[in-house]
Amino acid sequence: MLTELRTRVERLEAEDAEFRRRLGLSSTNSSKPPSSDGLAKPKPQPKQGEGFGRRGKQPGASGSTLALVADLNETVKHRPRWCANSVCGAGLVDAAGAENLVRLVHGHADHQARGSL
Repeated sequence: MLTELRTRVERLEAEDAEFRRRLGLSSTNSSKPPSSDGLAKPKPQPKQGEGFGRRGKQPGASGSTLALVADLNETVKHRPRWCANSVCGAGLVDAAGAENLVRLVHGHADHQARGSL
């Protein structure tokens, strides 16, 4: 009886190994069509030569940015004429409380065409 149990265990272990091998098959490691892979998408592999690091500046590296200048060449005020909300549509020509936003334009074609003021 003990030998029967051992042979049965060996047969079940071989069967289990075969089932595990089949579960691991996909269209990338067998001749199965991609439609048989189901809805799970494989993780994208990095292209040859690409590292696993993040794009852009590395953490801890010194950065640079275009600093604002104290003496501006030109100041342009942009005020909306009406409310952009399609339900409201009220006129805003004389409205108070507009925000002041500063934008530094560097190398803009329109700015270069006019030159410095």
